[in-house]
Amino acid sequence: MSFIITGTGRAVPERTVTNDELSTMMETSDEWISTRTGIRERRVLTHETLLGLTAAAGRAALENAGVSPDEIDLLLVTTLQGDCVSPSLCCLAAGELGLSRCTQMLDLVHLAGESVVPADAAPELRLAANRMTLTDHDAGAAAELLYGMVRRAETSA
Repeated sequence: MSFIITGTGRAVPERTVTNDELSTMMETSDEWISTRTGIRERRVLTHETLLGLTAAAGRAALENAGVSPDEIDLLLVTTLQGDCVSPSLCCLAAGELGLSRCTQMLDLVHLAGESVVPADAAPELRLAANRMTLTDHDAGAAAELLYGMVRRAETSA
């Protein structure tokens, strides 16, 4: 059984936090971070919502594929942390995209390998969205370097 990826889409937050910017908030440098992680900058949510970015990426994927929302038979969305606990990001995205069917899955990567459908089946839309920078706890220096310390970056800007 085979499948075809007919369209892709993406959406990212507007604000970029560079390693140089992080080095003004903690004892580090661009060289130190980039040689250990390969990361030179990261995107952080400021005024955007994860739902807004998820819907924008979904719309871009649908447009890129030439598929209308009413053709989608199944929506799968995965995230580690949505904008809210309930309703799920999947159900909210389905509403934003004008889809009529919503299925929330916890392990999309595992599911994706098991749910390969024939190329002539109804289109599916699969989205992955994460917001690692909006945590309410102190993640420690190593995690802050990777994820951008939004809390500190926003208060110092």
